[in-house]
Amino acid sequence: MDQYADPINASLKVNARPGTVSLGTWLITVTALLSVVFSAMFWLESHAAVTQTESTNASISQVKLQLQNLQPVAQELSARNVESNNLLTLFGSQKKWEVALGNIEKHLYKRTLVTSLDLNQNGSVNLSGVTDSYESYAKLYASLTEDSAAPYFVNVKPVAMAKVDNKDGIYVGLPAQAISFTFSLSLTPAMFQPSLSSN
Repeated sequence: MDQYADPINASLKVNARPGTVSLGTWLITVTALLSVVFSAMFWLESHAAVTQTESTNASISQVKLQLQNLQPVAQELSARNVESNNLLTLFGSQKKWEVALGNIEKHLYKRTLVTSLDLNQNGSVNLSGVTDSYESYAKLYASLTEDSAAPYFVNVKPVAMAKVDNKDGIYVGLPAQAISFTFSLSLTPAMFQPSLSSN
């Protein structure tokens, strides 16, 4: 059987000179080096990606743990927030009775005694009392209806007026014949609904 030379090897051998690297060897060497370099780069990038992923997963786990630890605190704060809002609603809807009473008192005329003051949740007020004369009664009505009273109460109406016997001195400081009266009036929204006046 005849042996034939491999044409590639034959051509490589033909072109090869002593002391030089053949083209085939050079190509194989470069290919091998490139393969090693690319494999190393791939491994480094893969390793960096794995390391980064592990680090990210560790950070996520740590954040999850912190969130779990903070969950009771968040629930407590949420409960406190609800309580706080309830208190704000409660106090924001309170009537300013002390302000209303103070302003009614400011508009009472001297030598006037209040015998009853009926305050209703709807903002209506019935004011009953005794004064020394018809003149004082007229001055009291004028005081309750003047412009300085308008921010506090409106719709002031006389309901009743009569002479009363004060010979026994029940109404201290008033004469033997005094004048009893009753007025009805309404608190303004600033007094009855404080939240409206703060807007």
